[in-house]
Amino acid sequence: MADFFRQSPWSGQETRTAAMQFVINYLLLMAEEEGYDPVITARKDKDTGKLQGVDWVFDHSASGKGQTQYCKAAECM
Repeated sequence: MADFFRQSPWSGQETRTAAMQFVINYLLLMAEEEGYDPVITARKDKDTGKLQGVDWVFDHSASGKGQTQYCKAAECM
């Protein structure tokens, strides 16, 4: 597998751009099929480029007994 990527005729940037475009198009199509208005965000500075997706998040707005502070990221959105 490593040889496949190392000896490929395309560059890493070319591959990342194509994959990103595919994912964006797929997500927009899913949003349209479900009837949601898509929300697109973009990197605005060098620090946001280092952000990574997470599975669990801490909900700062949850307070009080019985409210979950840690939750699955997909459930909090």
